[in-house]
Amino acid sequence: MTAQELKSLRDALGLSQQGMADLLKIERVCYTRYENETRLIPSYIEQEVKFFSLLSQRVQQKLMREAREQSLARDAGRGR
Repeated sequence: MTAQELKSLRDALGLSQQGMADLLKIERVCYTRYENETRLIPSYIEQEVKFFSLLSQRVQQKLMREAREQSLARDAGRGR
């Protein structure tokens, strides 16, 4: 994983560097070094970030499905 990919995933999760560091249970300065390419990204950090990203995508998909189903149910109740 590159530093840019790490930053892109953080942005996709809508987190600040501090928020991502908190999620990963590391210091912000350590996380910042990963994004600034002054420290190599350990494989366990890469795996955790990918997991959180996948989890976030799945939750978003589920929420979108539920919103669509609710909308269809409302429309059906209105006779559409």
